[in-house]
Amino acid sequence: MRHLRFSVLGVLVIGLFVVPGAFAGHDSDEEWGTIQVEPPVLELPYSAWDDSEYKKVKIFGTVENPRSATWVYFTITEPDGKTVEVKAIASGSGNYENYILICCNNIGQYSVYAEWMGHHIGTVTFEVVENYTEKTVTEDSIQKIPNWVRQIFIWYAAEQITESQILGAIQFLIQQGIIELE
Repeated sequence: MRHLRFSVLGVLVIGLFVVPGAFAGHDSDEEWGTIQVEPPVLELPYSAWDDSEYKKVKIFGTVENPRSATWVYFTITEPDGKTVEVKAIASGSGNYENYILICCNNIGQYSVYAEWMGHHIGTVTFEVVENYTEKTVTEDSIQKIPNWVRQIFIWYAAEQITESQILGAIQFLIQQGIIELE
């Protein structure tokens, strides 16, 4: 019975002090590295769904013991729940960076989970929002005389086209309402 008590006491001591110490800190954000996002909010101008102009979001940070492994692994969760796995190389000084390309009105909240040597180093989120600012059309931005018409007058001045050809261009401008005669 005495051996049983010491055995139970020994298991309790090991369970309370040794085992938690063996696992403590291995999933700590500070111990294995950092992760940051820039910008935290990305404004996309409204565009057609098939517009494939990409905007970049930078994911970057540092890792501890950079020479002990090469890759920082990321799991990107998109607003629709789809996940994408990517990786970035950690430099010899411990810095890493990667870019996420956003296009086609994929608005919503994104989440990026990062791992280094199998340890979680952090999770960041960023928001992609639609920018509804309207483009202002001014008199200066509307081209009243098309470039091809300007070119015709340049050719006429250089005597590369005839007078009848220039008159045809003027008649066209009158018909289109670009030139009004009173």
